[in-house]
Amino acid sequence: MSLYITRHGETDYNVKNLVCGISDARLTEKGIEQAKKLAVSLQSVNYRYLYVSPLQRAVDTANLANVRQLEMIVEPRIIEINFGKYEGIHRKDEGFLNNKHNLAFRYPGGESFIELCKRVYEFLDEIKNQAVDNDVLLVCHGAVCRAVHSYFNDMTNDDIFNYQTDNCELLKYDY
Repeated sequence: MSLYITRHGETDYNVKNLVCGISDARLTEKGIEQAKKLAVSLQSVNYRYLYVSPLQRAVDTANLANVRQLEMIVEPRIIEINFGKYEGIHRKDEGFLNNKHNLAFRYPGGESFIELCKRVYEFLDEIKNQAVDNDVLLVCHGAVCRAVHSYFNDMTNDDIFNYQTDNCELLKYDY
């Protein structure tokens, strides 16, 4: 079977091009429509487990897209990276971009991408048996999608830095 993963719908932070890790961002009207379109795509996926980040934008996306009406399992290990002092600043900020390129850099007051990968990889190792027997769906965030992609694929630092997942894009991985 397969692991399906998606990023939440568009938020107000996405529209303003602001750094949004653990900050409370709300889905825009476009984000709500993206989640509804995701629901159509998920009609052909027979997922048996639904794991969702505890952040509201992911929960709202999952509620709108959960065509199987499964109970959501809120999983703190797939919460977005904590960008610390960079939360809410413009994504083109030079200091932020320089630090983002260094995967081992711990954002002041936050965490590093490597720390994010540690918790995401542990979670993926834990659900591996579920995903071998059943389709599993994760509703999470951009950096978590990047970490999941690096779990299944060899990637350079530049590959990781440049990897992007669109809002409500549905990705599939096989264990």
